Amino acid sequence: MFSWIPIYRELAQKILPYRDRQSELIGIIKELEAKGFPIGSIVDDDGRAAKIPLSTIDPFTFYSCFNRKLTKENRLGILTYLKAKFDLQSEVPTDFSGVPVVDARRAWFFPYAKIRKKDDIPSLWALAEGVIGNPPEKLDPKLFERCLQIETVGTAKLTMGMFWLNPKFYIACDANNRKLFKEKGIDAEVETLSTYLQLIKDVSLKLGTDYPQISRMAVETAVSPNKISRVRYHA
Repeated sequence: MFSWIPIYRELAQKILPYRDRQSELIGIIKELEAKGFPIGSIVDDDGRAAKIPLSTIDPFTFYSCFNRKLTKENRLGILTYLKAKFDLQSEVPTDFSGVPVVDARRAWFFPYAKIRKKDDIPSLWALAEGVIGNPPEKLDPKLFERCLQIETVGTAKLTMGMFWLNPKFYIACDANNRKLFKEKGIDAEVETLSTYLQLIKDVSLKLGTDYPQISRMAVETAVSPNKISRVRYHA
């Protein structure tokens, strides 16, 4: 269980150098598409042409290629390809337990070019770098809040991406987790970095610090509500 964590963490480190080589990341996505994997849209819209090729991308959106509602077979296939492409040492996982997924219709962490702001994608890269290398209290509050303001993002989606990149220190505010937090009396409203830090503190005090395990239980209790009464959390 949680065999996905090593390869997710290693891949996150590997893609950081692509900040100024985003076309190469998009090329890898095109390679996956050519192999028949459902990787989502790579077509942008600048408001002038019917369709234009996507030319920019951020780490969170790259991760959304295999963190959408796909079959396990496709997710494993994508990661098998990425393992070879990036020469990853971690094993291909056997499970995706506790991994929240984005809506495939809104998988990008940025809007179309016609309404995209100049600093949207640079801000996402900067935040991803901070998340990969630091605990949440070391993040730049203004940067975190700037990313929350990006069209098509929001708290649930942004924290989900942060959890993908560094599940040791970050917890997602997806629907299943928020439901669990509410049942345990934890305020899950996050609008600033300070409120996110408070959420992490409250979760750690009431549920423990194993965030992948908490995420897994949130999914299980959403499917089977009675299970929460049988789960023993850290006090």
